[in-house]
Amino acid sequence: MALSRRTGVIGALVVCLLLPVAPGRTAEPLSIAGVLRGQAPSAVAGREAATQYSAAELAQQILDLRAAGRIGIYDYSARKEADRADRSLASQQLVDIAAGRRANLSRRCHDGRLVRIRPDIRILRFLADLGMSHGAYTINVLFGQCHSRGSLHYRGQAVDLRCGLVTTDADASAIMFGIKRNLETCRQHAHWHYSVGGR
Repeated sequence: MALSRRTGVIGALVVCLLLPVAPGRTAEPLSIAGVLRGQAPSAVAGREAATQYSAAELAQQILDLRAAGRIGIYDYSARKEADRADRSLASQQLVDIAAGRRANLSRRCHDGRLVRIRPDIRILRFLADLGMSHGAYTINVLFGQCHSRGSLHYRGQAVDLRCGLVTTDADASAIMFGIKRNLETCRQHAHWHYSVGGR
């Protein structure tokens, strides 16, 4: 039974790839509502369409995935009250991005200055795709918190994911958007670090 279901899904994907899109029409976008109802994503067509979403739309998709219980946001912070006041926790940053605002970095990591950034959309595409394709990940930190000098977190180009992640799934989603995992591992750093270019 499992084999025939899997074969049916693979067959449907092959047919989708072979059928041309009518002139003047675009491939149907990857639907968060469809994924949350248990429908399989439209693989390649869906992922290509996902690249057309804005940062605000992608941030909202990630929040919707969390609300549906497919992913988690841990909001890791060394000083949660200060970071909450700055709106530099990961969940707050996503809410602000979804509303069309810049994301706040943690003042305590920038000499008391409030730094606002626009995230690199490739990180948001990666997180949305991973959540829709596989689910089962938790964001520790997006762009807030204190990191090493010149960190890609400060440019909106990195995310730390909580231990328990299936890294083979995450790597497969990441590579499509120019994202890579670096040498920060759960065993040594208590998270997995993914960033643009893998630094």
